[in-house]
Amino acid sequence: MKAGLKKWVLIFLTTLFLISQPEEMMAQDEAANTTQLWLFWHHNHALRPRLNYIGDIGYKQEIPYDNWTRLNFKPGLQWSVGSFVDLNSGLGLYYTIQKIIPNSVELRSWQGIKIHWPNLGRFSFDHYARIEQRFNHSIGIIEPWSFALRSRYRLNVVFPLNHPGIIDKTLYMRINTEFFWYIGKSITERFVNKNRYCMGIGYRFNKKLRFEIYYLAEQSRAFSEEGFKVNSHIIQFSIRTIILKKS
Repeated sequence: MKAGLKKWVLIFLTTLFLISQPEEMMAQDEAANTTQLWLFWHHNHALRPRLNYIGDIGYKQEIPYDNWTRLNFKPGLQWSVGSFVDLNSGLGLYYTIQKIIPNSVELRSWQGIKIHWPNLGRFSFDHYARIEQRFNHSIGIIEPWSFALRSRYRLNVVFPLNHPGIIDKTLYMRINTEFFWYIGKSITERFVNKNRYCMGIGYRFNKKLRFEIYYLAEQSRAFSEEGFKVNSHIIQFSIRTIILKKS
């Protein structure tokens, strides 16, 4: 990578890191801290020229290992409206094993829009907004399913490190920040997400396979939006597979 580009990358990363450190993450003595490991397999399968199956299987684990574990399966569909806009929708199944409160199962449907803009040299930005309908039930508790609406917004940027663009055998960096808002009351869960900051690197082996590793800093509230602050430090490993439509 050229010296001039390295300089701008370092400036960009330093600036983004500084502006993404709100007061909650700075005040470590005012919040509980957790460590987590996330493992994901993301799959994209072209069904028609503008229609793709999108989905992932995920495993989330708080360390130490007996406190909180979540398994999820999230199938969905994505329709490309044009060169810059994607619409998607899906239904996720989540099963959470936890120590302090009963285990839970969640059905989560969502509708989202992703706008790919702008592209500035090597830097490709996208904006993703979605709304989720969350149906949650605590196992062993004789109560009806709870329901909550949640909205999310994520700003993401990706840029290659060893090639002008992301082609085969490219090492690239991804940085994003995401915000969560409940529309009304939240469901009861161990981590009620508020903000999430992510930085990591990936490698594209070919058109069908990528590998990524991230560090995430996540701000949450414990059990409800009125609960105490929780700062989570997360390492995520992801495999991305893509099946292209045959021409």
